[in-house]
Amino acid sequence: MPGFVRGRAVPAPAAVLGQPSRWPFVALCIYLLSQACLIPVMALGPSWAIWPRLSDFAVGLLFAATLVSRPSKWPITEASQTVFRLLVIAYIGAIVSFFLVNLLIGGAGRGLAIDDGQYYLYRITQFLIVYWVAMRVPLTPSRQKILANVATITLVATCVLCLLTWAGIPSGPRIVSHLPSSKEVAGPWVTYALDEARGYGLISYNRAYVAAHLLLLTALKLNLDVKRRPLLDVAYIGLALAACFVSGSRAGFAAMGLFTFALFVRNPIYVPVAGLLLGLTSLFVSPETFSSGDITKIAEEQTKIANPMEAEQFRARVNLWSRWLDRFSRDPFALVVGIGFGGARGEGGVDMAHMQYLTVLGELGIFGLLFYLWLFYTILHGLWRYEPKPNPLFWATVALLFGAATQETFYPVVAFGHFLGLYALAVALALRPQSAPAAAAGAGAAMSAAPFVPQARVGAPWPVFQPGLGPGQPSLQPNPLR
Repeated sequence: MPGFVRGRAVPAPAAVLGQPSRWPFVALCIYLLSQACLIPVMALGPSWAIWPRLSDFAVGLLFAATLVSRPSKWPITEASQTVFRLLVIAYIGAIVSFFLVNLLIGGAGRGLAIDDGQYYLYRITQFLIVYWVAMRVPLTPSRQKILANVATITLVATCVLCLLTWAGIPSGPRIVSHLPSSKEVAGPWVTYALDEARGYGLISYNRAYVAAHLLLLTALKLNLDVKRRPLLDVAYIGLALAACFVSGSRAGFAAMGLFTFALFVRNPIYVPVAGLLLGLTSLFVSPETFSSGDITKIAEEQTKIANPMEAEQFRARVNLWSRWLDRFSRDPFALVVGIGFGGARGEGGVDMAHMQYLTVLGELGIFGLLFYLWLFYTILHGLWRYEPKPNPLFWATVALLFGAATQETFYPVVAFGHFLGLYALAVALALRPQSAPAAAAGAGAAMSAAPFVPQARVGAPWPVFQPGLGPGQPSLQPNPLR
């Protein structure tokens, strides 16, 4: 017996399970697992920026597995479809901006503008594939449990590796022993060869990316967990906080703190649990550990977030922002159309602004910035509507947008590697339809008889079609499932 979503027939769960979607789901799990190790696997390609990583192979596997599988009849929520349409529009706009402004107008179409633009287009093509596959793959309760376990393994492995590399286990040179060690060839990956990537794990040479990656993995893990387990939830958050701390990223650690605060407010039971875990930790960890020279040095750097001008990197950012404003005052037309996708480091640009919103404004113009803000408004609205309490991915997005004031978090820059791919996966999974209690009971006669009902969070204006009601008789009562 089919269910209906706004008048559309939806297959019963048993029929959905029969769809040949196993390999795309396996590929999704592999892509998520690959996020624990983002060091290039070999020095192959014309530039260190595109040296292949495990995640690149996983994207190819995702695409191939989806092509050889028959289309799934799994329902897709309206919010997910809307986000996908906006992503496609953004993709087309980026292509038009790159070719028309960079190549035809030529204002920033020389030097690094061409290289950066090509790299950006390559990455966003990958990330669009990830979102497209993730929103189409059926996510039954058993599959969600598997994916939650994979997310847990990835999060714990990433955090532990960050803490171990901070302690020098293994050393940076050993991690990249398979890659060239000269800066002319390896670029910023030489940070590992010089053993200057303490606390970065196997993620990136950029500490801002490391911290944002940890925050996003934590939110995804909490999102995929069907049941709230305060003790484990707080333990995972605490582990991610510790890993963010040793990464040395001030903006990243502040974003992680904002995320933690929001979750504790939304779920007050976390507060006494956190106190309990801190008390137990103090019994087994010597106070001298927290007063060691390395931890004190990191703490001093982290506290500069309260007075940013003390940090040399922030002063350099302020100088960059001033140069961009001067660039706009000399050429107001650039505010309208931008200097071209990828053009920030070209002859017509200044440099990467190290501020998400200023970079978008500089490369894509005021219309590009407005569209960018509308895209994230749509994502946040969808997450607030569909994501169960305490809305981890919603608050992670808010925290990361806050941190984007000093870095290009949501932009396909080289330093942030596969971050947008992981975010695309997380959003597609968060905007998935939630199954009705009958569907969650498992496969069987009851599961086959009950219709599958995608549901939104309480209070959302989403019509829920109930058993026994035809497509012309929707129940408009709020969905009680949380």
